[in-house]
Amino acid sequence: MKKVVTTAQILEQLQQNFARKYRRFAAFVNSGDLWNSLVEVVQDPVLLSHYQFCNDVMGIPPVRVHLKVCRGRIGQLDREQKQALGAFWGFVFKEALGYTGQESVSCMVGGLKTATRYTLLGPTPSIQ
Repeated sequence: MKKVVTTAQILEQLQQNFARKYRRFAAFVNSGDLWNSLVEVVQDPVLLSHYQFCNDVMGIPPVRVHLKVCRGRIGQLDREQKQALGAFWGFVFKEALGYTGQESVSCMVGGLKTATRYTLLGPTPSIQ
C-alpha cells in the first residue's frame, strides 16, 4: 500500500518537531526569506513532488534543487544557513516522508561542495 503524505501534515510536523529534532537550528524556524522559501515549496504538492522526483530519479539532492529554483530570491547563504537548509530537507525527507537512507553527493552550486540525497526502501510516498 502506497503511503500518502499531505503538505498540511508536513507543515504540521515542521512546526511541531523541527526545532526539537534539530535543536541547533531552532532559531531557523520562521527566520526570514530562506525559511519562507522552503515552506512555500512544502505547501505546493506539485513543486514538492518535483523535488522528490529529482531526488529519487535524477539523483539530485533537494538542497541543490532549492538553490537552483530560488537562486534569485535567497541570495548568497552563509555556512549556518547552508547547514540549516540541509537540516530542513533532511527533516522533510526522513521524518515527514519516511526515507530511511541517505548518501552524500557532489553538489557544486551556491558555494556547496556536497549535499545529501535521500533513499528509500519500498514504495515512494505520494505527496498531496
